[in-house]
Amino acid sequence: MTKFIRIDEKGTWRGNEHRSCFAGTVFTQAEDDIKWEDGISCYSLDDIVEAIENLSSYWNHHVGLKLKEYDKMQITIFEGEKIKSYGFDGEDLAICNKTICEIEAKPFMKKFLELEEDFDFEDITEDEYIKEINKLVEEQLKGLI
Repeated sequence: MTKFIRIDEKGTWRGNEHRSCFAGTVFTQAEDDIKWEDGISCYSLDDIVEAIENLSSYWNHHVGLKLKEYDKMQITIFEGEKIKSYGFDGEDLAICNKTICEIEAKPFMKKFLELEEDFDFEDITEDEYIKEINKLVEEQLKGLI
């Protein structure tokens, strides 16, 4: 069983009944016109660094979420099965078998964005960056993954 990570607005995660839609059509389309994905948009934690980078890239660059907006968001970790297709934005799609945890997104993303900035400005090496991401995940997710 694979573990996955995603970000949700607090209170909207529905576990094994969760569904994802194409790039926010739930906010821009009439209910009958919402374009649903085949599974849940997420990132496999098989490669922790890649998963966190992709998660951050999607929410910070593609969606344009600002750090203060993470107050209303949570990080969701779940266990499930990856399906063969990919989501509209190239993310993994999975089916949830079990929710592992839901944590506050802001402290996690704040720390990650600081690490990313340190790496981008060459204040830390790639090895330090990778080590610190793994440490962040271990501390924030309390050994759940």
